[in-house]
Amino acid sequence: MSKWSWRRAAWYTAATCTGTVLLPLAVPAIVTIYAIVWIYTWTHDPRARTNAMRILPLHPRRVFRCIAALWAGMLDGLGGPTLAIIASYMAAKLSRSSRPQDTAVRDIKYGPQAKHRLDLFVPLGRGTGLAPVVVILPGYRWAKTKRARMYRPMAQTLCGDGMFVVLPRVGGEGAGPDGVLGDFHLAIQWVFDNASNFGGDARRVHLLGYGAGAHLCAMYSLIVPLKTWYAQADRISPNAQLLSSRRADQCLRSWLRRIKRVQRPVAGLILVSGVFDLASQRRYEAERCIEHLSATCRSFGAKPEMEEAWSPATIVRCLRRRSAFIPAELFASSVLLIHGKRDSTFVLQQSQRLFRELCEIDVPDVNMKIYANLRRVDPSIALLAPASALAQSLLEDIRSSVSPSQPAAADEAVSGSDDDDDADAVEKTPNGLSTLSEPTAPTRTLNPPALSSISKQAPSVNDTEPKMRACATGRDYFSQRRTKSMLTAQQTFKVSFYPASVTIEAARGAGDQHLVIDRGSGAVSVMKNGTSAFAAGPQRTLSAHGIMGMINLQRGPYLVLITGREAAGSIGTSTVYRVTETRVVKVASDKPTREYDAIDEATYLKLLDNALGTKSFYFSYDMDLTSSLQRQSKADQQPLYKVASDEFFFNKYLSESLIAAVDAYEGAGVFVLPVINGFFACHQMRVRDTTFNYVLVTRRGRKRQGTRYFSRGADEDGNVSNYAETEQIVDFAAPNASTSTSLANLQMSYVQIRGSIPIAWAQVANMYYVPELKVDFNQSKPRFDRHIEQMLDTYGQVVAVNLVNKVKYEKPMGDAFAQLSTQVKSPHYRYVHFDFHKECSKMRWDRISLLLAELGESIDSFGYFQRTLRPEAQPDQMQSGVVRTNCMDCLDRTNVVQSELARLILTRQLRNINVFSATDTIGSFPALQQMLNHVWADNADYVSCAYSGTGALKTDFTRTGQRTRLGALQDGRNSVERYIRGNFFDGERQDGIDLLLGRYRVQPNEASPFTQQLTLESRALVGTAYICLFMLAYAFFYPRNGHWFGFSNVMFTMAWIAVLALVFATVRSSHTAELVNWPRLVAYQYRPAISHTNGSLSLPLVNRWLGSGDIKASSRSSDSRGNWPTDKKLA
Repeated sequence: MSKWSWRRAAWYTAATCTGTVLLPLAVPAIVTIYAIVWIYTWTHDPRARTNAMRILPLHPRRVFRCIAALWAGMLDGLGGPTLAIIASYMAAKLSRSSRPQDTAVRDIKYGPQAKHRLDLFVPLGRGTGLAPVVVILPGYRWAKTKRARMYRPMAQTLCGDGMFVVLPRVGGEGAGPDGVLGDFHLAIQWVFDNASNFGGDARRVHLLGYGAGAHLCAMYSLIVPLKTWYAQADRISPNAQLLSSRRADQCLRSWLRRIKRVQRPVAGLILVSGVFDLASQRRYEAERCIEHLSATCRSFGAKPEMEEAWSPATIVRCLRRRSAFIPAELFASSVLLIHGKRDSTFVLQQSQRLFRELCEIDVPDVNMKIYANLRRVDPSIALLAPASALAQSLLEDIRSSVSPSQPAAADEAVSGSDDDDDADAVEKTPNGLSTLSEPTAPTRTLNPPALSSISKQAPSVNDTEPKMRACATGRDYFSQRRTKSMLTAQQTFKVSFYPASVTIEAARGAGDQHLVIDRGSGAVSVMKNGTSAFAAGPQRTLSAHGIMGMINLQRGPYLVLITGREAAGSIGTSTVYRVTETRVVKVASDKPTREYDAIDEATYLKLLDNALGTKSFYFSYDMDLTSSLQRQSKADQQPLYKVASDEFFFNKYLSESLIAAVDAYEGAGVFVLPVINGFFACHQMRVRDTTFNYVLVTRRGRKRQGTRYFSRGADEDGNVSNYAETEQIVDFAAPNASTSTSLANLQMSYVQIRGSIPIAWAQVANMYYVPELKVDFNQSKPRFDRHIEQMLDTYGQVVAVNLVNKVKYEKPMGDAFAQLSTQVKSPHYRYVHFDFHKECSKMRWDRISLLLAELGESIDSFGYFQRTLRPEAQPDQMQSGVVRTNCMDCLDRTNVVQSELARLILTRQLRNINVFSATDTIGSFPALQQMLNHVWADNADYVSCAYSGTGALKTDFTRTGQRTRLGALQDGRNSVERYIRGNFFDGERQDGIDLLLGRYRVQPNEASPFTQQLTLESRALVGTAYICLFMLAYAFFYPRNGHWFGFSNVMFTMAWIAVLALVFATVRSSHTAELVNWPRLVAYQYRPAISHTNGSLSLPLVNRWLGSGDIKASSRSSDSRGNWPTDKKLA
């Protein structure tokens, strides 16, 4: 009482008495007016049947029921328990002796934004062990933690029980549920990353939520199971659907994508009076006529897809249906549900339904406690008065759920930190708050930062690799496992930036050797530890999973680092990773540059980022992924970069300087990581009692890659466009495969190839749907001969299957290919022409069997590769030839034929090892058939996206085994998108590929290749086209006289369509060469000359820097064809 005067005590007493009398009178009147105004806004519809009194702008019955619900809620909230809690709170206020000491460290920054702050409440006298951590999420109306202060008394009380309590401030104005959940995720990330620093146990992190906070805690606990499910299901189908509604599934995926880092499951959940089924909640509120007044409706809207995507009970039910491959360990190991029987806002059935669903999936510890007289507002007011009887009961429930003395056994689930295994070795001193401000250094190799530094820095972004938990075998095509042996070959690199150099250190495999890059000259060398280069501390450090290489731009060399990866599967015991994120880091120190050099540098970096962002790069640390199993069996034991295939070593150009530096040092080869571009899929299958891994790998060649219209045919060296090798592997050597004596360590593979027609030809983009076809017969013969010679040297025998049409537009291509094939004298080469569109017209896709029958003799003679992985064991048989398939693009028709050939070979392989009987086919096993359909369709989409920019055509046949009309409509959409990309976007994409593969090498002080400008006439035509489109849109959305088909609106629309047609005809007649998006880095041979220029110079590209004195116009004149000359040579 020393700090509290009698006057203040009297004031509190008077305020309490006055409020008790006036609130039941004033508040309902204000709320009633508020309700009437808002209900008028939502229900003003004189034509509605339920409106009995049409002269009133509202529904009388609805208003009366709403007012009755509000009065009932008001009186219910002012009942006996609430008044008792308020009295207990006032007593605690007057007597501070019952309040625990405030031991909070406030305003710790846990995220990148200024609003990302949290309070950490520290227990006093807790001993030397690690204490559990309780994270409280208020979740006020799914918007922001407006009432976070009311949880502080409860947090202080929990600290007295030896727990750390974290109270984050999340959300903000207009944040919404996804924004609040995203901030909450960052806060929990901070807890996991820093728990060992402040004495908390990262294995015992519990979430406590009330109301909307309980809902968000439940949603957060489902992130790991959902990511696990989608990661496995997407390997079969990119659009795998978990929920019943496609839109709901898309909503669920959208907010999951925002959660970039996969964390471990939390140890426990304490959910107080939450809502877990939004659809039933909306129906309940609609019955009371208050659905539009509720925070649930305002936050999620009356959209069924949002209700389903944000309902934890519904999501758990959907996951339960697939419980055969989603283990219960991925969920929280302990769940406590607390609900009041008299809660009229979120009814008791909400918690009961989630309780039933969690029990069905065998969560280890699920409990539910029901309070008979607990109303909606009672728990929130109890938080203010921890000394009250209700608060003490709630606290006892929380203590029993957290169980400070029993650590949670969830350590082997999805882990977000590699340091968790050492958490118990950290020594802590129980000095309370003083220890937190200046902690002593723990007994670890690397000292963690002090808590004061943590509060001022945003958390670092670690790798995004999802370390998936092994899943039980259920439906075969979803049962791919993640075993510990797949993670034994992980590698990380530490990149340190010093004033004069950049050093790269490997976590394993390189011994005491470092890779050193001079920041002045860009020279790369290998050095030992302890040299003078490492005497001073680094300016900054980065962590990477691999080094793709180095590239020189205007401002010097740049490092291309792999900063994100995910395990895509395995071949044998070697893990294959997919690159999920790359980072281009400048090596050279800052130096002054010209203005246009800085602009060009930004353009180069953008092109490089676009080329690296295709998500189709794969690598392995201990296996040569660039080579087929047959080529690997012949290779020596050398570093990967020395045995890698030159054709499929996609980052070979980027790695040139690294290879030159490490070539003379043993063990330094770990710094060079061969990466392939293409597709990889691995799925575990079970056929009867036999288990094996089915692997599909597509490797895209690097020597003549590009986009659809700007990379066709063969070059002077015989390299063809869109060349790719596809290998199908049946792997019994994986750790989770069959262990029977006859099949142990057995591997079988079959290789096919594809590539553009190997002659000199092109399709020149001219804004017509069918571009102009050009064939150079004079240059075709030597190019064809070199290509066939390469194929025979590599694969032994080749059967070339040509699928182009024999008539009309594609006829010259087929005739040229056939004529040149007849001149091949080698007996190991055979040519087959199968007119795909004619033979399979009218959806007669079964006629592909005619082609397979024609190829039967060659397929039988080629065989397939088979070996048993034993020391010094020789392959059982070798594949002596390949089928080379092509159409015009080597995409759609090629995909269909290759998938059917793969099924034929797989059936033959499984029959030969007695997994299939003599009468079994792929169709005899629906799971196997569905897996093959989806994997080959995914392969088609990946290869097509890399070449044409869209998914493949005819994938409905690949996925379902039959052609559908819906698939034909989807093909039409993709065809239109290909037309738009080929004419207006692919030039820039081709520049990025040329830059990545080294066809264009940036030289210092060179003229800018990006200064293309349109003539005044072309700009006028483009502007007129935009005006026409705007006016047509105006006529559609705002028709004249309110009728689309009125005379004036029809004439208005036809007039603007005529103008747009005239503009388009003018562009196609004389301005195509300017408006098509051509490549700018490497001269395109078939680019037409530009007849319209901006000045007196007859140049296709007018450089705006000609007058600067740095570049002379005479040195950049065009040739007779109007092409911009270049000094760059093909790499």
